[in-house]
Amino acid sequence: KKNSGRNEDCDDIFQDAILLFYKQVKLGRFNPDHDIAGYIYSIGRNLWINKTKRDIKIVNGYSELKNIDPK
Repeated sequence: KKNSGRNEDCDDIFQDAILLFYKQVKLGRFNPDHDIAGYIYSIGRNLWINKTKRDIKIVNGYSELKNIDPK
């Protein structure tokens, strides 16, 4: 939420992070020597970074389209 997020965004990112963690465990890609909380935090952080990059591209794409002359 400190990075311009809403409660709904936080919930979605957390849920996606848990699902990705579960998939990593099922595929045997999680090293049990690692801290689970830190691992899930890292997944969530990366998901949030990717989401904000997508949102910026959408906003920038819209603003560029807005300036096109319709003639």
